Amino acid sequence: MQDPVYVYDEASTLVAGNTCAEVFWKVPNSVLINQFNLRENAASLGQALVDLFFSAVEGGKPVPSPPLPLHVSKDDDLPVQQNMEVWLQIDYIPLADESGRVHYVLAIGRNVTSDVHRDQEIKAAEAQITAQRETIVALEAANEEIERQRAMIHELSSPVIDVWGSVLLIPLVGSLGQERAGVVAERVLAAITERQSVFAIMDLTGVPDLDTGTADHLLRIARMIRLLGAECILAGIQPMVAQTITTLELSLDEMQVFQSLRDALRYCMGKVRE
Repeated sequence: MQDPVYVYDEASTLVAGNTCAEVFWKVPNSVLINQFNLRENAASLGQALVDLFFSAVEGGKPVPSPPLPLHVSKDDDLPVQQNMEVWLQIDYIPLADESGRVHYVLAIGRNVTSDVHRDQEIKAAEAQITAQRETIVALEAANEEIERQRAMIHELSSPVIDVWGSVLLIPLVGSLGQERAGVVAERVLAAITERQSVFAIMDLTGVPDLDTGTADHLLRIARMIRLLGAECILAGIQPMVAQTITTLELSLDEMQVFQSLRDALRYCMGKVRE
């Protein structure tokens, strides 16, 4: 289908139109010619369309329009048989005499509705992709922050303190899961190797109860400490912990066990002075 073409006089009254215009608007040209005026229908067509027309008349040069939305309703003062919502791009080409005065304007319209909708879909897709990328970046940043906080929690919940000379203190609070046990073991073994520690006191004052898994992890850490040549000492065992150790028949024969941290420190200091 070719483009609809209309010819207007300088006052914006329609004076001619091609067959494609009739097909596009579904209105016979005979109904519009000498009856339809752009300025008088600015409210229905949009003022921007009318302003561009008169820019061509006044300037005497072709004026292309950007894609403009056009909403035409049967309720408007326009002789159309159905509602239409289209995007039009119109080139206004002035036709002037030898003196340069414009008498007529050729209006070549192009239906760019599909192009506009495609561009809108592309922009919407790009916006969605951008939003997804921003979400991914935010999630990655949040994950990094979570990992940082988790590392900080491990650092704070599993400290290894060099209390005096060759004595290390490992205060434990709460349960000791596999991940945390691994962190504790890694830090304790590294500290023993670095500082050539002789004693490692695991303070259980903050451990109110002891399950099978936690007990197993404690014994594994104790064995690792002994393999490095240090003595593992348990201190601050609570009544429930003592009951669990007895119930599980755990062997603590190779470790020194003290009721309080003070007693454990006094023992280590005495050994160091010998």
